[in-house]
Amino acid sequence: MRALTFMQKTILCLLPILASAAVAQTVFGPVTITGFADAYYSYEFGDSSTRDRQVTPSGVTPVYSHSRNNEFNINNAFIDAKYAADNVRAGLGLQAGTYVDANYAAETQSMRHLYEAVAGFKLAEGLWVDAGIFASHIGLESAVSKDNWTLTRSLVADNTPYFETGAKFTYDPNPKWTFALLVLNGWQNIRDNNSNKAVGTQIQYKPTATLLFNSSTFFGEARNAPDDDKRMRYFHNFFFTDQIISKFSIGGQFDVGFEEKSSTDSSLNNWYSGMVMARYQFTDRYAASARIEYYHDADGITIATGTADNFVARGGSVGFDYAPAKNLLWRIELRTLHADHAIFVHSDGLKKDSTYATTSIAVSF
Repeated sequence: MRALTFMQKTILCLLPILASAAVAQTVFGPVTITGFADAYYSYEFGDSSTRDRQVTPSGVTPVYSHSRNNEFNINNAFIDAKYAADNVRAGLGLQAGTYVDANYAAETQSMRHLYEAVAGFKLAEGLWVDAGIFASHIGLESAVSKDNWTLTRSLVADNTPYFETGAKFTYDPNPKWTFALLVLNGWQNIRDNNSNKAVGTQIQYKPTATLLFNSSTFFGEARNAPDDDKRMRYFHNFFFTDQIISKFSIGGQFDVGFEEKSSTDSSLNNWYSGMVMARYQFTDRYAASARIEYYHDADGITIATGTADNFVARGGSVGFDYAPAKNLLWRIELRTLHADHAIFVHSDGLKKDSTYATTSIAVSF
């Protein structure tokens, strides 16, 4: 068993407090404290050869959330404190779990357990500037499972940033429109290995109370490579959500990205991906979800498998949710992926298919 770091031990010791916390958030004047713990078990059918799910011949995996196979574990647990005043705001959160191990592996031990560390102030009415480590401006799904329609993250979500480091200018002129401009260290990194910075934008439009459109972009060096190996990346993310009727909602996302082939070759490789999902809320306690998805990265920009066409796959999932209390959610999901080539490592060889079941109990306050 791998030894736990001091930060992991600290957060795991706080889990009983999470489980016994009141449903309401804990508020101390301008400070609000929230917490979350997502315990899970996932099993990949077909005798997977490792504890990490969906390992490819190159040793990488396209999955970063609920990523361990055939073991009980914590996907993510965090304590987060937010400060909000008229003209100043800040957030500081600590985290641990297998999601952190997988998605922050390139960061130093002292930084990877920061869920967020951000401070901001209001420049003018509706205009804020925030700086530090904060949630990504890209994508429909977040790292917090309870906030997503499905238990597991889509391939689209797991292979775009969950967090970013930099400065963000946000302008909300009215309830329908939100605009953001970001200057970032890179694609998804805290520690910077070069002198390059990236630029991001976000536009959200909410024409009605139930319909949302989002457009996000990224331009810059994305591999956190040294200056002499700089390759520009150009990326666009679009998603929408719509509540068709009171109990039924749909959402969709499409991403397309381009990256220079090398520091001396400005011609472009590309990848694209998309997904559509739906959710039906039977009652306050019961809900069901479904998702179909496709990911095409033949050039191995985001998922390099070391095989022909790298990662080209499609898949689907179905899930069921039960919420016995307002701050407790039990979820189960069955998911399958099918690749064009045999890329998933199993004990008896490479397979084109990967199917697994995941269940999770998440508690929050």
